[in-house]
Amino acid sequence: MSKKTIIFAHRGARGLTSTENSFESFDKTIEVGGIWVELDVRKTKDNKFIVFHDKNLNGISINDMNLEEINSVKSEVKELRDVLIRYKGKLKYDIELKEVGDEKEIVKLIREYLDINEFFISSFLEKTVVEVKNLDKKITTGLLIHKNKRKLKSVKEYFSLGRIRKTKADFIIIHYSLMKYFFYRLNKLNKPIIVWTVNDPALIKKFKEIKVGGIITDRPDIALKI
Repeated sequence: MSKKTIIFAHRGARGLTSTENSFESFDKTIEVGGIWVELDVRKTKDNKFIVFHDKNLNGISINDMNLEEINSVKSEVKELRDVLIRYKGKLKYDIELKEVGDEKEIVKLIREYLDINEFFISSFLEKTVVEVKNLDKKITTGLLIHKNKRKLKSVKEYFSLGRIRKTKADFIIIHYSLMKYFFYRLNKLNKPIIVWTVNDPALIKKFKEIKVGGIITDRPDIALKI
């Protein structure tokens, strides 16, 4: 990872557009001078890997819907393949995998279009991070930590050093509100930290000053100017 703080456009420049994880939001990222985007990947019923954040759409699991059905509700939803083709040489990616079990297929798909330095793979799911590393040790991986304490499954999520060692993650991605818990502990491991989702200019400035590895933001236009 670069020594300079990387600015990631969260699901594209979603704070500047009417859609997220879309051609519109990725186009806007490029327009404001962004290079890196964070996006989410899920699998449809007809085995398409799509760029989409939520588990459900209108109360129905994405896994139980075909892409055509999804597009009848949200026409902006695209296949990961189409995004990678459209922005080849224009964008780099933090690709968040939302589900376990398809790591081999997704890694193969990504490597068809991207060089190893054009993407990271991240996940809240330990098994996914481990599997990606097992598939290709050259791939940079990140472990995400929940922001809501009530969502944490156990005390081990508070003590993320063990989790990082277990997953062999190259960096950790945490909600900015958890920095006070993790910052000094993680520095001991010499692991980069990416914070999400930071939109306040004062906080963006603060995190740049302490040289975090990256900042995920809905407003890359602001973050890139600070």
